[in-house]
Amino acid sequence: MPTRLLDLTANSLVALYFACKHKEKTEGEVLVLDIPNDQVKFYDSDTVTLLANIARRPKEFDVAALPADKDGFNNDTEVGKLLHDIRSDKSAFRNIIVPSDLRRVVAVRTRLDNARIARQEGAFLLFGADGSKSKPAKVPDDWLVCGTATQRIIFSNKHKLKRELLSFGVSEQSLFPELESQAAAIVARYQNKYARKKK
Repeated sequence: MPTRLLDLTANSLVALYFACKHKEKTEGEVLVLDIPNDQVKFYDSDTVTLLANIARRPKEFDVAALPADKDGFNNDTEVGKLLHDIRSDKSAFRNIIVPSDLRRVVAVRTRLDNARIARQEGAFLLFGADGSKSKPAKVPDDWLVCGTATQRIIFSNKHKLKRELLSFGVSEQSLFPELESQAAAIVARYQNKYARKKK
């Protein structure tokens, strides 16, 4: 499902696990970002509320078609509708939006009241719009430390890496604490063990 969010983790071992999780016969890659502190927001910040509410606007919503000056922008009918959506989340939101904020990408620190997010040391990138609503804003080039043409972390032996990660306590069971995931991991472990004995 298309979304304005992209999962991140602050833990390099967790990132490596997710890069190994699927398609064991293909190469995996870990991207490393260095996000400036002023671009990291908490889940309840006004900027996060603003960017999250772009999703409520119709697909025709086009940031590029809105007035560029702050006064004209904030008096625009489409921006008024966006403000209406924002106020359904945050009634005290002031009706002053900086136009360039709609084109930003920010890192969002979430509430750690979800066991899965806490164990995965999760955060998210939240994307504004680069013109039309369906075209996401771009991550600034200077955020990307590894994943460029010159510096990449690529690997191929995913099965072996997953076994090594298990010795560090990083596995399906440790990262997905829900009962359904725990049961699936136990079943998979015994199916693999039985398959190896059968050979």
